[in-house]
Amino acid sequence: MNATNDGAMETPACPVCDLVSLLYTRNVMVYLYSSLAFVPRRVIEGLAASGYSPQERGMYLEIEAERFSDVIEALGRSCGLTDPEKGATVVCFTERGRPFGLDSLAHVKPLSQWEDILGAGDLLDVLRNGRIVTHFQPIIDYAAKSVYACECLSRGVRSDGERINPAELFGKAKKAGLIFNLDKLCRQSAIVSGASLCGSGRLFINFIPTAIYNPEHCLQTTTALVEEYGVAPEKIVFEVVESESVTDLRHLQGILDYYRERGFRTALDDVGSGYSSLNRLIGLRPDYVKLDIGLVRDIHKEPMKQHVFEAIETICRRSGIEMLAEGIEHAEEVAFFHNAGVRLMQGYFFAKPAEVPQPVSFDDRPSSS
Repeated sequence: MNATNDGAMETPACPVCDLVSLLYTRNVMVYLYSSLAFVPRRVIEGLAASGYSPQERGMYLEIEAERFSDVIEALGRSCGLTDPEKGATVVCFTERGRPFGLDSLAHVKPLSQWEDILGAGDLLDVLRNGRIVTHFQPIIDYAAKSVYACECLSRGVRSDGERINPAELFGKAKKAGLIFNLDKLCRQSAIVSGASLCGSGRLFINFIPTAIYNPEHCLQTTTALVEEYGVAPEKIVFEVVESESVTDLRHLQGILDYYRERGFRTALDDVGSGYSSLNRLIGLRPDYVKLDIGLVRDIHKEPMKQHVFEAIETICRRSGIEMLAEGIEHAEEVAFFHNAGVRLMQGYFFAKPAEVPQPVSFDDRPSSS
């Protein structure tokens, strides 16, 4: 259900997508159930002290409120529930006057998770108001001495204009269960901001596969934006991030297949960071693999890293997969990969991420030995 300007709700397109806007709906009915028999009585007493009048409805409580967030704050302030008790107590809400139905089940969450969501103030502001800025880092075709593509990197912006560290932003999203919402917003921002940069180049756009529960549903807005902005699908490379943490390879394969069927390219990051990444490489067959920064760093003087690289290079060459060395910071690393036949490179040695892609000079770059 989408919240309109006057606080009314409409039929939801997707309860997960619309969760943030729903949080600001006014005139709601809150429902609370706990598997612990003594919790409802403490909730009734605590909320009564905060001016609410909870009603017992069999196994659950019903609380009429102006805003859902006010009830969650009152529960934390007045009821004295421990963390385990909050975890055993689930809460949801609907528009006042709308009966509790199956669509309401999408928003049944433990009290502890609601507190995490509503406590992520900067994140909620970013999501509600679209406060995402996309930075671009050039990906170099060193053999051709040209910019091959740009990777899109998202930055959150606080209401006062201060930038939010990506680790902080995504950390809050994971804790609050809002990673899907943030991942979707970042993809959309990358397409809108990067559309004018494509031309003959490409955009590498990150996505978190665990944030996509159904490609057909979750990615339709993304693919529609690509069409709306007139970007050729083959110029977009969707890059899997946190690939080492993906346990459901079948689900990831389904997402990659969805992208491929629509003409997009795919990339796998952090390849070489562990044995499992080689298995992913063989099974998933992306168009590009990005070598893990840990493998790239000082590879020119570490024989063991060179052996790992050789194994990956053999797989890629036989499978028609393009390799990309990221995180390059030293001329010796550039020389190693150039001599090894890797043409695509990325890192601070060439350019740092910026809102406008930085120009790259090849005049003083090392040449093949």
